[in-house]
Amino acid sequence: MRSAATPHQQHGRGAASSSAAASPSASAVPSAKRARIESVLESAPNEMRGVQTVASDATSKKPDDATTRMSAADLASAAANGATGDDLDELLALVDSAPDSTPLTVAEARSLLTRLSRSIERNMDARFKHASDPTKFLDSELALDEAIQAVRQGFGERTDLMTIMDEKQADGETAIQKICNLIVNHENIDIAIDCIRLLSDLIDAEVLLESAELEPLIDTLTGASSYEQMQKADEKASNGSQSSSSSARPSTSAAVDPPLFICTLVTSLSRFPDEHLSEQSEVVGLILGILENLTDMQPQRVCTLIIRFTKFLQWAMDRIKAPGFDQNKLYASELLSIVLSNSGRAGQDSFGSDVSAGVGVRQLIRAMAIYRKNDPANSEETEHMENLFDALCLILHQHESNQKKFAEHDGMQLMITMIRRNTYARTAAFKALDYAVTNSPSNCALLIDIGGLKTVFAAYMSAATSKRDKSLATSTEQHLLNIITQLFLHSADIRYLRLLNKFKEQEMLKTERTVELLVKYQTRLDEAETKHKADRESAASSSSMGHESDDAIESYLRQSDHGLQHVELAATILAFLATAGDKELRARVEQLLNQQDLSPLDLQRILLRHVAMMADGDDVPAEIVKTKSILKALADMLTDEDDKRVKETKQ
Repeated sequence: MRSAATPHQQHGRGAASSSAAASPSASAVPSAKRARIESVLESAPNEMRGVQTVASDATSKKPDDATTRMSAADLASAAANGATGDDLDELLALVDSAPDSTPLTVAEARSLLTRLSRSIERNMDARFKHASDPTKFLDSELALDEAIQAVRQGFGERTDLMTIMDEKQADGETAIQKICNLIVNHENIDIAIDCIRLLSDLIDAEVLLESAELEPLIDTLTGASSYEQMQKADEKASNGSQSSSSSARPSTSAAVDPPLFICTLVTSLSRFPDEHLSEQSEVVGLILGILENLTDMQPQRVCTLIIRFTKFLQWAMDRIKAPGFDQNKLYASELLSIVLSNSGRAGQDSFGSDVSAGVGVRQLIRAMAIYRKNDPANSEETEHMENLFDALCLILHQHESNQKKFAEHDGMQLMITMIRRNTYARTAAFKALDYAVTNSPSNCALLIDIGGLKTVFAAYMSAATSKRDKSLATSTEQHLLNIITQLFLHSADIRYLRLLNKFKEQEMLKTERTVELLVKYQTRLDEAETKHKADRESAASSSSMGHESDDAIESYLRQSDHGLQHVELAATILAFLATAGDKELRARVEQLLNQQDLSPLDLQRILLRHVAMMADGDDVPAEIVKTKSILKALADMLTDEDDKRVKETKQ
C-alpha cells in the first residue's frame, strides 16, 4: 500500500525545513547531532508537547532561570536555523527528560470529541449570526481549529480509538459524520484540510483489519449499509424487468443512502484544484491515500460504491490529462486502475458512458498518446504509464461498446505505432491490442485493414534480445498468439486469405514458428507437471494419509500458470492451418508435428480439453458460445481430415 505521508504532514514543518536549508550556519552542527535534531522535529507535535511540559515545569521550579531558559519552541526554531552549542544541548536534554506520553483513555477521547462537537456548533452559530463580519466569528474559528488539532494530537495514530468516533453523540450524529460535514461544507478550507489530516493519521487498513472489534467501524467507513441497500435495489429492479439488457447499468434507487464517508472524500477532491500550491497538493495525496486504504479493506464494495455514487472517474481523468507529471497524477492513475479492476461491469459501463458524456475512452487514449514517441522519464512515470494501460485493458475486456469506442478514436492505430517505433510502451501495446480484438469481429477486421498483420507477425517471428524483452517474452508471446487466434476466429473472405497467406509465405516459416511455440510451452508444462507429481508423492510418503488426485478444474488452473494457454492458442492456430483446405499447408503442419513426435490427434486432444473447460450456461456471452462451437468443429475436422487421407491412400 502506498504511503500517504508527505513532506508537509505537520503544520510549520515545511517552513522549518526551508529555513534550515537556507541557513549558512547549518553545516556547523555535527552530523550526528543534526540527525538527532531532525528526528525531534519529525516527531512534532506529539513529542514536543512532552518537551513543553518539561520546560514549563523546569521554569516553575527555577524562577531565577526563567529569563535565561529558552522555551521548547525557541529551541526547535534555533535548531532548524542551524544553532549550535548549549542551546542544542538543552533541546536534546529536554527531549531525553520528557516523560513518556500516557496513552489516551476512552473517557479522555470522548471528552476531546465532545469539545470538538461544541466547537463546531459555536462556530456555526457565530458564522450564521455574523456572516458579514468575519472578525466576530474569528475566535470561534480558532477554537474549532484548536479542537481539531487536539483530537489529532490526542488520538495520534490510535486507530483503535476510531470506534469512539463512530458512536452517536447527544445530537444523534457521530464524530465521523461531523468531520465529513466540515470537510465538504465548511467555508474555511483550512478547517477542511485539518480534518483530512486527522483522518489520514487514523485510517490504516493494516491496523484496522487486525482486530475483529473494528469490523463495525470498517463497515461504516466502507459503506456497508449503502452497498447492501444497493444490491437489494438492483435485485428488485432486475426481477421487475427481465426483458432489459444484461449489459445495462442498473439504476441506483433513490431509496439507497449514499455512502457518506466515501462520497465525502471524493467530493472533497474538487475543493483543492490548485495543486500547484504545495498544501493543496499534499491534501489531495492524503485523500487518495485514504481512499486506497478503504479499497484495501473492502475492494469490491468500496470500488463499486465509488463508481455508482461518485464522480471519481471524471475527476481522475481530468487529473490524468492535465499537462506535466507529478506524484498525484501517478496516484490518480493507480487508484483509477484499482477502482476499475474491482468494480467489474459497472466500472466498464460507467467509464464508457458517464465520463465526459461518453468520451472517457478518448481521454484515456490521448493521455497515453504521449508515449508513442517518448519513453517515460523515470520509474515513477513508467508506473503511471503502466497504470494507464491496465485501466485501458480493464475497460476493453469483453466490452463491445468500449472496444468500438477504442477503434473509433484511433486506439488501434496508436498501439500499432507504439509497436513499430519500439517504444517502452511496446509490450503494453501488445496487451492492449489483445484486449481490443478479443471477441470483436469489427476490431479484427480493422487491424487487418490498417496493415496490422505486418506489425504483428514481425513481432511474432522476432526473438527477444534485451533483458527486459526476455523477462516479458512469455506474456508477449501469449498476447501475440491470442491476437492471431482471434483473427482466425473472426475473419472471412479476403481478410481470412490474407491471414492464411502469412503462414504460407517464406517457405511457411510462420507455421514453423507456431509449432516451435507449441513445443516450447508444452515442454515447460510437462516439466511443471512432473515436478508437481514428485512433490505430491514426496508429501504422501511422509504422511500416513496419502493424497488425493487433483480434480479436473484444479489441475487446469494449476497448469494455466505454466503455459497451458500458450499451448491451447498455438494448437488452435495449427488446427486452423491444418483444416484450411490447403494440402501443402496441411502436409507441412503434419511434417513439423511428426518431427516433434506429435500428430493432429494431439491438437484435437488439446482443443477438446479447452472446450470442456470453457464457461457454460445460459448467461454465457454469445461470442463465447460461438468460439466454443468453432473450436469443437475444428477438433472434429482434424479427425475428418485424417479419415479422408486414409481413404484416399487406400484408393
